[in-house]
Amino acid sequence: MNVLIANCSYHNLGDVLMVESAINMVRSKYPSANIYFLGNDNPSKLMRDRHQAKSIFLNGNISLDNKIMGFIKCKIIERYNNYSKNKLIKIDVILDVNGYYIADKWSLNHARKQIGIYERLMNYDARLIMMPKSYGPFNHKDKIGVYLHLLSMSDVVFARDKLSYEYLQKINVSDFNLRLSSDYTSICKPIVDSDVSKYKDHAIIIINNRMIDGGLYSVSEYIKYIENIFNVIEGYKIKPVFVMHDRKKDVKFYNQYLLSKFNEVPIYTSKDPLNLKGISSVARIVFSSRFHGIINALNTFRPVIGTSWAHKYEYIAKEYGISDFILNPTVEVSELKEKVSMALNHNQYHIKNRSEIVKQRDEICENIKSVL
Repeated sequence: MNVLIANCSYHNLGDVLMVESAINMVRSKYPSANIYFLGNDNPSKLMRDRHQAKSIFLNGNISLDNKIMGFIKCKIIERYNNYSKNKLIKIDVILDVNGYYIADKWSLNHARKQIGIYERLMNYDARLIMMPKSYGPFNHKDKIGVYLHLLSMSDVVFARDKLSYEYLQKINVSDFNLRLSSDYTSICKPIVDSDVSKYKDHAIIIINNRMIDGGLYSVSEYIKYIENIFNVIEGYKIKPVFVMHDRKKDVKFYNQYLLSKFNEVPIYTSKDPLNLKGISSVARIVFSSRFHGIINALNTFRPVIGTSWAHKYEYIAKEYGISDFILNPTVEVSELKEKVSMALNHNQYHIKNRSEIVKQRDEICENIKSVL
């Protein structure tokens, strides 16, 4: 069994956590499966080494040990298309792990690129599975046509929440291929090393540049929310730490807007998504504006308060019974204090109903594995 993991933004550790989870599922069902990454995604050396994986560049496969040479080789292959069919690795299954790129708000360039890549691989009978992700809304007819083309190529399309499922039904994605299945990253266990354990019982603060994208909230509103978090946790004598899930965009946001105000607060970064899950697992409380920051807290049964920029947040919160803990950054300080008090007293559904949550997540993972 040769499995290709495709369409991951490796600077975003939430995306990389889905890569880890997908591989975990594959290897639990097919222990001897060969794992390949799409070299065009620029996979990290950590991931390639951990999973003994090689990279495939469109028309051929190259072991990517040097990023610069790998990039040059990729361009040569694209330019001259000089790999014959018998030199290609036969891919059996392609797993598209990206969490959210098929919707009105995104450029078509991404979807068109994936169509071109998948068409080349599917010429050799590879199956394409859209791993659980968010979709929609869809209102632009020119985009709907491209998205339907991509989704019609897929053998299975997993919608991560009910609203995404309904959006896909409205644009006539085949019910035969369409499945409803939630986030699957509960399958991965956290890693708590010495760098992680020193932040035990801290307040984890996970920022997200998307909170201010498109004018959803102003920079001043978001910064004020972070300031309010600091003021509230100070009353509990809880030390804060910033945790960066996106080592490119979130770090840029921090340097531009937060560094001058919070320069004495430690920052934790890692190339390993299991470390980020680990730091959530030892936290006193997690404040997250990133989807998988919330998910990590939920799956390690830690108190959590989130903010949202897309419908996926509200739906995952509903699944875990914490809808009241997804707040707007403009929330009054008095309400924030109340929610923090409830969370710290473990008055959250996922903590009080741990065994039920574990059973639910195990069933989700088994459901996904059944189609691999």
